[in-house]
Amino acid sequence: MAGKRKWEQFRWTKEAEAHMERMYVFEKMSAKQISEKLCEMYDTDLITRNAVVGKIDRKGLYREPLKGKPRKKPFMMEPSKKSSARKMESQEAHKARSQRGASLQPKSPGLSLLDIGAEDCRFPYGDNPPYTFCGHPIEPGKAYCKEHQTLCHQRLVPKES
Repeated sequence: MAGKRKWEQFRWTKEAEAHMERMYVFEKMSAKQISEKLCEMYDTDLITRNAVVGKIDRKGLYREPLKGKPRKKPFMMEPSKKSSARKMESQEAHKARSQRGASLQPKSPGLSLLDIGAEDCRFPYGDNPPYTFCGHPIEPGKAYCKEHQTLCHQRLVPKES
């Protein structure tokens, strides 16, 4: 093992594959356990857990699930009537907020990225080039003017129990 270089790879032989397959399918060993056992058998440290996992995957090996506790299914909540109503309320609130933001027009014709100054609102307008920005005076320490700051950063409303 002392003379091994990091870039060397273990060459999988038919014998090594057979040992791996037996340990995985019949002895139900984990990939880490298999790699440790194969490293011992072949006096190398080049057989990693990932090498074993890759070989198992490429060979299409399958084994029965371990007996014992059945796997838990992921927890999925059924949507309640309240959550559906809250979702509708939030969609309506979003529409109202976006209409409020539309009332503030950019400085005509809108500032380009190169024209925007350190004290100008950086709220973008448009989905396609040329992109323009609001350009109104910003709130101290913020990137947007007061109206766009309010539009973009809404406080969370606590849930009703």
